[in-house]
Amino acid sequence: MRSTNTALLLLCIVAMCGCAKSKSENALVSNNQSAEPELISVQSSFLKPLGIAPVLGRDFVPEDFEKSSAEVAIISAEVSASAFASRPNAIGQRLRVGQREVVVVGIAPAHPAAVEGKKVWVAQRK
Repeated sequence: MRSTNTALLLLCIVAMCGCAKSKSENALVSNNQSAEPELISVQSSFLKPLGIAPVLGRDFVPEDFEKSSAEVAIISAEVSASAFASRPNAIGQRLRVGQREVVVVGIAPAHPAAVEGKKVWVAQRK
């Protein structure tokens, strides 16, 4: 029952924040390590509505979605572990995701299920 509720909550959040998944740009390279995270574009902050705070760094802010800003991302704990060996200095580091280079602004916690796995959330700039 709980996993069903979590799945429904996640679907609602995806619909609310306008998340879009991209499978074409899913190669992550940093510190000579590679993985295949799920790249997800978001149109607004998504952690706060879930009641989740980043373990390091910050959530997206309105300026992150402006065309003139640097492309920023929040990475999952699993991506942080594989790309940066879970070091706190991942915040502010550049990360290549497919053909895109993003700046890491936050690291999501390892749980709950909505943020588990190899995921990179990128602010969709207008």
